[in-house]
Amino acid sequence: MNTMWNDRNDQELEYDSRKEAEDQIKLYQMMLPDQVFYIHELGVTGRPSIGVTRKVSLTLTDEDWERFDDQANGNRPKYLRKVLTEALDGRTDKEQMAKQLAAYAEFLYDQSRQEKEAA
Repeated sequence: MNTMWNDRNDQELEYDSRKEAEDQIKLYQMMLPDQVFYIHELGVTGRPSIGVTRKVSLTLTDEDWERFDDQANGNRPKYLRKVLTEALDGRTDKEQMAKQLAAYAEFLYDQSRQEKEAA
């Protein structure tokens, strides 16, 4: 079993079993969460499919496209997949709630401090 170590240097890491390769990939995914790792089995060609491709047309203002492209860092499909996955999983709601709670806690802290200074 081989696992691609890095797209830039074309090195492969070899393992005696698929289980060993899968365990190592889990470690890499924890250390490098934005990377995509897969197991290449000898005799199998092409990159494994991650899902079904469906074409979508998206209309945005020029300003929104600029913001989108800035966030995507040159990889629109990967960024859009990440945004949609997080939204479908409800992670964006949790992150937004956490930010709101942090802002509210900071507001309460500032208010309490101001009241103590006034007293």
